[in-house]
Amino acid sequence: MVAPTASGSNCSQWMFNPLPGTTRSRRYAPASPHTAWTIDDLDAAHARAVAAGDRSLWTPRDTPEPGLRIAFVADPDGNLVELLSSDEEAE
Repeated sequence: MVAPTASGSNCSQWMFNPLPGTTRSRRYAPASPHTAWTIDDLDAAHARAVAAGDRSLWTPRDTPEPGLRIAFVADPDGNLVELLSSDEEAE
């Protein structure tokens, strides 16, 4: 799903189905089911999520891929949310 944001940019969302037998109390591991959002201002989005009650799992940071930054939060129900920002212009 791609949806416009208030600033006119696009926000992309990818939904992954939970694996059978997973619970909210599980530990997060690579390839954990999650939702990913590509946003313009990673630091502000992370701060808003935490202020709204999400738990910060990874503060905003650079990735090995140049120009790509990432953060992770868990919502109050324990759902994993990935936040991404990129220096590249949207195509």
